[in-house]
Amino acid sequence: IGETGLGYHYDIPKNKQIESLEIHLDAASVYKLPCIIHMRDAEEDMIKILNSTFQEDQSNEEERKTWFLGN
Repeated sequence: IGETGLGYHYDIPKNKQIESLEIHLDAASVYKLPCIIHMRDAEEDMIKILNSTFQEDQSNEEERKTWFLGN
């Protein structure tokens, strides 16, 4: 999928960013592709979205999910 994420630092509506991120995560899951996730000033929403996405998609236990939060 490539890079996707949330950047609340910029003047782009949060709901549009969240919608785009969720579409990218769904596509990555369906096609078993990796994505690189970035975030800026959006930690709380990102954690909620990732937790929700990973809880819903537990069909493939071999899938690896690695998180790095911070600078």
